[in-house]
Order: sequence, then C-alpha cells, then structure tokens
Amino acid sequence: MYSDLYTARLPEEYAGLTLLTKAGVRGFPGLDEAQDLLMRVLEAPPLPLEGPLIDLTAMSGISGRLFDDLSPTLVERSCAALRVLRAQYADEEDVQVLAALPPDLSGEYATLLAVLPGDRGNEAVAELLRAAHRLARPGAVLYLAGDKNRGFERYFKWARTLFGEGEILERHKGLRIAALRNTAQTQPETEPPPSTYRFLDVTVASRPGVFSADRPDAASTLLLEHLGDVAGRRLLDLGCGTGLLGAVAARRGARVTLLDDDLGAVAASRDTLRLSGLEGRVLHSDVGSALGADERFDLVITNPPFHVGSDLVLEVAAEFIETAARHLEPGGELWLVANQFLPYEPLLQGWANPSEVARTRSFKLLRARRT
Repeated sequence: MYSDLYTARLPEEYAGLTLLTKAGVRGFPGLDEAQDLLMRVLEAPPLPLEGPLIDLTAMSGISGRLFDDLSPTLVERSCAALRVLRAQYADEEDVQVLAALPPDLSGEYATLLAVLPGDRGNEAVAELLRAAHRLARPGAVLYLAGDKNRGFERYFKWARTLFGEGEILERHKGLRIAALRNTAQTQPETEPPPSTYRFLDVTVASRPGVFSADRPDAASTLLLEHLGDVAGRRLLDLGCGTGLLGAVAARRGARVTLLDDDLGAVAASRDTLRLSGLEGRVLHSDVGSALGADERFDLVITNPPFHVGSDLVLEVAAEFIETAARHLEPGGELWLVANQFLPYEPLLQGWANPSEVARTRSFKLLRARRT
C-alpha cells in the first residue's frame, strides 16, 4: 500500500545499512542519485567532517545513518519523508528530525549538506542557499549536490559569492558535488518579502518552490472554469499548492479543507486564505494521511503531481484517487485535471464512472461520481 514503509533498495556499497523509505519520498524505492553521489564523496571528504551537522534535504535520511556521530539534524518539508524519518529515528536521541522551511531554521553548524532543488526553480534554490549561509558558523563547510542540467554551475557561483571559497569536487555524468567554506565576512542576506497575485477575487500567496507560485497554471484554470456552483458543499482540495483552487471554492461558498505534502504549500495556502479573508482548514498531509478515517466530502478537486523530484511517479496520483474514493460521500464527485497522456481513467473505473468534462491541447478534466 502507498502508506507502507519499505526497506530501501541500496547499492552494494551500503551493505549492512538498513534505511526506510516509502512512495512519495524522493529517490523511492532507493536513493536519490545526487544524494547517493554526495554520500560517496563524503566517504573520503577533502577535510575531516565536524559536527554538528545539518542535512537541509534529508529525504529518507541516509546521512543520519552514516554520520550519527556528528549529532545530525535532518530537515524535510515533505510530509511523506518526515513520516519515514520519524519512524527511522524514533529511538535515536542523537539524531534530530525537523519539519521546517529554510527561512525558519536557526542554529550554528560546522557541516551542512544539501541537494539543490533545481526542479523547484531559482527562488527555491536561493532561499536554501541563504539559509545555509545563515546557519554556517565561521569556517563551516557546505557540501552541495545537484544536476548541471538544472542550473548547478550557476547555483554554485551564487553559493561561492555567499560563502567566500568553493570548488567542485566531483563530476559524474550530469551530476556535480561541490564544497564551500564559509570565509566571507558579509552578513547573511535577509529574506525578501512574500509576493502575491490576484485571481478570481482571491489573493494568492507565493512561496519559493511551491507549484504555480507566481501565476495560475493552465490546468487549475481549466478546472475552475468548469467547476460551477459549490456553495454549501464540503470540499477537499487535495494537493493544494498555493491554495488557489480551495480559496476560489471557499469564495464561492464551499466549506473547504486543503491538504499538501509540502510544508511550503501549506504555509502558502494558509496565507492565501488569510489574505483573501476566507475560512478553511489547511493540513500538512502525506496525501490523505491527516484526514480522519470517518471524514467525508461532497466534492474533491485536484491537480495531482506526477513527479517526485525529477522522476515520473504515478503511485502518488494513484493514492490521490484512492483517497477520494475513501472520503467521498455516495454521490460525491472527484474533479481531476491532468496532462492528457496520464492514464488515470483505469484507476477510476473500480469505484466510479468517469467522464471527460473538457479537453485542451495539453490537459483533460475528468469527473467521477462516487457510486
């Protein structure tokens, strides 16, 4: 099942090491490639590793296994990853697990690790690098991993401007590993104020790395164009992102619950409702994990993700559909918008009779009524 935890499939170099993971965690069913290369480089680092250590993109938490003697702090924004980390390190006092966004972190560290979120865009990378610089004590070393096809060389230059010294340690296929030492005398950069935009009489709050943070995406716009009257209905926005869909539904009179795996999306959605003067519940949730077993809705709306990092992963979207099936009232409807090529219709056949409401050159809008 989607919610199950599994033993990660690790390369033979990690023989004897047991690591948990699950669907929805970056790198599942094994390790993220960039994180794996970073761990291999750190087997023989150019300088001795010192503690305390912070891993800003912990994923399934292999750094906590390998560097447990450095009082590691493992940071994640993904609820799926946090479920794994909390289960994995529940009985280990020397490993701290934090659910946090980069601007909310504090402390001083001697060693910092990060896989650059190039798939989330420039603002998300800049936010992560600013946090790393703020957390690095004088002389601290930041080890970065990333993909040259997702801007690594440019981001490495940004980081070197902040830290003062840096070099690329490893080039393997498209992946890169770099080390930067904090020798700069500059003060840490302050975070820019959040930005917003207006759409359909709601104020949408932007957060770095959140899907559709700077403008409404075409798929969500298609869904809203056809959604119609939702006044008085109990509505679940599954995978809420900035909260655009749920906020518009709330403006139209729905009683809304918004869920997202990403802590940044949860923060953005709460801001969206607040700035728009709307009521609603927003939960950090691994798909439907935060919902009570008996909770029911009249309507579920979703634009489900089909990537985890750079990988095409349909297990997450399949769980979105299963969550709708579990939590819709009989006669309730799922409205799902997706890229045309995604094969969601067979997943709906077992519990509903799906129909296509609309189609554009890129997207399709499906409606499925709970029987």
